Amino acid sequence: MTDAELDTLANEILREILTENIGWVRSAVQELSQTDSGELYPTFEGTSTEGHGSFVCKLFLLATVKTLIGSCEDIFDSFDLEVSDRESGLTKVKKISEGHDPKSRSESIRMMAECATYHVVTTFRSRLGDLLDETVADSKLMAECLLGAVVGQTLADAIPGKMTGDARAEIDKAVKRVSDKKQGMLVYYLSHLPFILAKSKVGRPSGSKKPERKKKQDKAEFESKIEKTVRALFHTLGRKPFKYEVAEALGIGGLSSTGSDSRINSFNNKLTRLGIDYPAMIKRLNLHE
Repeated sequence: MTDAELDTLANEILREILTENIGWVRSAVQELSQTDSGELYPTFEGTSTEGHGSFVCKLFLLATVKTLIGSCEDIFDSFDLEVSDRESGLTKVKKISEGHDPKSRSESIRMMAECATYHVVTTFRSRLGDLLDETVADSKLMAECLLGAVVGQTLADAIPGKMTGDARAEIDKAVKRVSDKKQGMLVYYLSHLPFILAKSKVGRPSGSKKPERKKKQDKAEFESKIEKTVRALFHTLGRKPFKYEVAEALGIGGLSSTGSDSRINSFNNKLTRLGIDYPAMIKRLNLHE
């Protein structure tokens, strides 16, 4: 895409989002203005519900939209689609861009960029409110720690020895507060998209690691379960079972109401997660029809 094409597309997307999406945009934007060069820009206003003050912000988005378009191009061109054959278990990775001609590629990238721009515009006002509230909360912690530092200095002058005020717990609370708010917002918006899993399942916190001893135990237990299942299916079918049959017997994945089959992918994911070499295991079982 040339610079001229990028500039034209960015202006079109920005104008479309700010003028045609009346509902959500008008509830987020207090005023819509235009520069001498013709660039539309919104003004956001708001007042903190916590009593921390008010804000007014003019946002010039043309450069932002250009950046988003470039990012959407990169995402589209590098997006991989993994397809598995349920009988053989073979997996093939294909770039989604390989199935698009230049026109459909441009249309897809424009759609992505419009979605991203719409999200910026409709959430920016609430983000400004969060920024104001978080800045005040952090400033209160700074004031508290300043007092602790002054008290520590005073006591240090009178009482020999090392004195330290520990602010780590309060910092952790602040990080968690922001993290929880960010997670809640992303889950809310992404959960409205079809075929996207946004909400974490109940269990180990996201990002944490399972202890090595537990991982080894889980691997051994699952390997044993696979071996027993494969042998049972071999005895019943009189042949080596297909991978999807093993997955089904183990209760992994299944067929959705729309006909999509998750058995192979779910099984492969678990094998990878536990570090199990499935072909080597089948070979080790030495099954002969």
